[in-house]
Amino acid sequence: LVNSSTHPISRMISSYLKTKHSFISIPLEHFEEKKGKGISAVYKGKKYQLGSAEFCNAQKTIQDETSSFVSIDGRQGRFIISTSIRSGIDSLLKNLTKYQLHVISGDSSKDKDRLKTLFPFDSALHFEYSPKDKLNYIQELQSKGKFVLMIGDGLNDAGALSKADVGIAVSEDIFRFTPSSDAIIEANKLSQLDELLKTSAFSKTMITICMVFSITYNIVGLSFAITGNLSPLIAAILMPLSSITVVFLSTFLAVIRK
Repeated sequence: LVNSSTHPISRMISSYLKTKHSFISIPLEHFEEKKGKGISAVYKGKKYQLGSAEFCNAQKTIQDETSSFVSIDGRQGRFIISTSIRSGIDSLLKNLTKYQLHVISGDSSKDKDRLKTLFPFDSALHFEYSPKDKLNYIQELQSKGKFVLMIGDGLNDAGALSKADVGIAVSEDIFRFTPSSDAIIEANKLSQLDELLKTSAFSKTMITICMVFSITYNIVGLSFAITGNLSPLIAAILMPLSSITVVFLSTFLAVIRK
């Protein structure tokens, strides 16, 4: 059941189970995944459910515990998820201080104090947000004139990723299905996000410079052509020379950037 899901917690449970038991692929009936709630299927007449306490009709007794509940024909249990910070995230956050950072998580607030020590003091940390809450939060930021880049790693982030000005889906396996987004980043490359943002900004600057050069070049050439001061032979030489110059200019700027 969890192996058929793309949710990060499902992937954790799937990896955990594979280390404990040999993996055998078996067919499931009526498989269904509800965003932000859970997954369910039928096997040999029994209904298997895994997800939130509400989805599995279970009672969550510990508020600050991240759990994935299980129900097998009414018999209930749970997986307790202990969280860890991805490698390199602490240094990444130090390099993103010029941005206003927000955490909107569907998990409990048990890691709030820990995250406060990592994120800049003015960061907004929100927990136990539903997929709709996340979407509304993005819309509220945009209504204030903010340009929003959203990073998410699950189907419950799909709405917010789609609504954000730029949505980046974090994937443990880029060959598996990921939520609708503008870009996909491998989980082990997330710590390089600051460099990717710098590269994107530099690329935009480089394109602008090349466009300005190209337009100026063509305006000057056109002015000579209109006045009859440019022979067809010279024009035939200058046109490909323009393209070659733009390629050289962009390559030169890229080398300087490195």
